Amino acid sequence: MKLRKIVITLLIIAAIVSGMLIAANEYSRHGLPVKEEPSYKLQIKGDSANTVLTNQAIDLLKSKAPEWLDFVYKYIAIIEIADQGSGMYVWEVPPRCKIGLKTIEAGTIWYSSVLVHEANHSKQYTEYKSKYPSKKVPEEIYSGHDAESECLDVQYKVLEKLGASKETLDYVKNAINTDYWKVDYKNRWW
Repeated sequence: MKLRKIVITLLIIAAIVSGMLIAANEYSRHGLPVKEEPSYKLQIKGDSANTVLTNQAIDLLKSKAPEWLDFVYKYIAIIEIADQGSGMYVWEVPPRCKIGLKTIEAGTIWYSSVLVHEANHSKQYTEYKSKYPSKKVPEEIYSGHDAESECLDVQYKVLEKLGASKETLDYVKNAINTDYWKVDYKNRWW
């Protein structure tokens, strides 16, 4: 009987210690969730001047919003600079984000927030695909009013963290009313 109590006590202690180790692996010593390692190493395709501007946008995220940079690394593999036609090619493996010159020219804060916005589209697609691997991802999962609304909310949070102007924040807050996502990629001026 005494041996049985000792064994049960040892099993309880082992379970508690095991739970503590699992919790320790999930949280840093400061009680914050441990960040996942980035899934992709970003590849930037474009001329040297726009590559510099892209790196400035990435550096801004790194210095003022590193958790959002990790988010970009996780969901975007390629940033392709183009004259126009910004958008996220979520269905490509690896996922490619096309950025038009007007987006880059709008400034570093804006460009940084757009990268996070586009990464969120990739997240929407990836999460659905992970949950339903044998199904085709419906377009409304990563595009359309609800998907864009979520991406704009994320973009707004990033812009706040980066110190964007009230005018920029108001623009993002109201952008959902423009139906901009209905413009085909090849017809986008941005």
